[in-house]
Amino acid sequence: MATPGANALKKRGSRLSFDPVLISVAGTSSIASTSGSFAAVKSGGSVTTWGDPLSGGDSSAVMPLLLKGGFVKVYSTRKAFAAVTDAGAVTCWGDLKWGGDISAVYHLLQGGVQDIFLTVSAFAALKNNGSVVTWGSAKGGGDSSAVTQNLQSNVVLIYANQSAFAAVKFDGTVVTWGDPDIGGDSSAVSSQLVDVKRIYSLRRAFAALRLDGSVVTWGDATCGGDSSAVRDQLQSGVQTIISLRKAFVAIKTDGSIVVWGGNDVSIFSQQVKEQLQHDVKHVYVTNRAFAAVKSNGSVVTWGDLDTGGDSSGMRELLESDVEKIYSNEVAFVALKFGGKVVTWGDAKGGGDSSLVRAKLAGGVLQVFPAQGAFAALTSDGGVVTWGDSGSGGDSSEVADRLCSGVKQVYPLKRAYAALKYDGSVVTWGDPNYGGDSSEVEKELMAEVDKIYFNDMAFAAVKSSGSVVTWGDAEWGGDSSTVKSQLGM
Repeated sequence: MATPGANALKKRGSRLSFDPVLISVAGTSSIASTSGSFAAVKSGGSVTTWGDPLSGGDSSAVMPLLLKGGFVKVYSTRKAFAAVTDAGAVTCWGDLKWGGDISAVYHLLQGGVQDIFLTVSAFAALKNNGSVVTWGSAKGGGDSSAVTQNLQSNVVLIYANQSAFAAVKFDGTVVTWGDPDIGGDSSAVSSQLVDVKRIYSLRRAFAALRLDGSVVTWGDATCGGDSSAVRDQLQSGVQTIISLRKAFVAIKTDGSIVVWGGNDVSIFSQQVKEQLQHDVKHVYVTNRAFAAVKSNGSVVTWGDLDTGGDSSGMRELLESDVEKIYSNEVAFVALKFGGKVVTWGDAKGGGDSSLVRAKLAGGVLQVFPAQGAFAALTSDGGVVTWGDSGSGGDSSEVADRLCSGVKQVYPLKRAYAALKYDGSVVTWGDPNYGGDSSEVEKELMAEVDKIYFNDMAFAAVKSSGSVVTWGDAEWGGDSSTVKSQLGM
């Protein structure tokens, strides 16, 4: 049994093209996605699903409930959905082991749910009486039986990483559960988890910031869970913490930073160490390199030289006026005041923007990273791309449509979709990830209001409430299976 019937399961998807279709989801208000399927919430509160049946695309087991309406929001793990009504009742479907089955806690989810939090494979519902209800993968946080008594009341907020949860209670204490190796077990630091005001999470670790400015960490020691090497520096004065892939960065009130975690993050030269002792505003990361922006707009880098740790070639351009930094896995992009862009890191992955340098000399408003490429939106509504052509770095085939009028850019792992002010959509990049929308080109010429996406497909909602999908067929790019359900 799934929800009071929740069905389905999950996916793994292919990378074949298909014949995408236009579907009428009358009055669609929002769309949620798992890794391979979509769920559209209509204006009347009913829910329609499509995509990989094993990851929530098949909701037939709970279809009567979903068509009845009253749903206001849908949450998702990688392979399951949870829909909540305005009364706080929950209905689930998708992979039974990843949160699609609430039969064990069904009686606790018939009302009063205030919010839902999630790991990759489990849900945790916070109710308006301060209690918590969990379901899904046991090791992923779906089993909280060991701490049930501590979750009966006074929980104010829940944090999650890949497979563990941490709940902060009204009195500042913390309750954890889930995979014990990555944060589900905090027994080693339980006495220190008091007066907690906020928790930060990495995929495999947690860091709690206390009212006195000290920090407590737990989880995978190699990924930020062990801060013993910098314990003395974390006893006071921490203002905020930044979560960076496998490392944490604490910014202190004096502007200095403390770094710990994986990827040899704390190994840097004496010169870099001195530069990081004051006035640091924010830190950014690629897979193995770091870039800190200081209050004077200068940039300090360290880490793997090939993926952004070496910015010496751009030193003069990075000495001032940097407003923000963007990154993908192997390269950095610095956006300066005035809209000028500076890039460094792996050349093929976006670190070299020399071919479009003139277009990036000013007026850039925002940058959108993909796996190995970047797309910059300019003040005149144009889009400039560079990096790996297979990841969206080459938009030459649609360049004439990206010269002006672009309102927003949506990046997938290896493809992009641009929404223009006239309601049309332009796509480029890997066709298997939605870079080719030629089959639905006519439907995307006007009236598109918003675009949603999962791992390998896009879904565009039009002003009429209809939805246009494209991308990998098995991962939600093909929505033909719901045509009859939608009266087409």
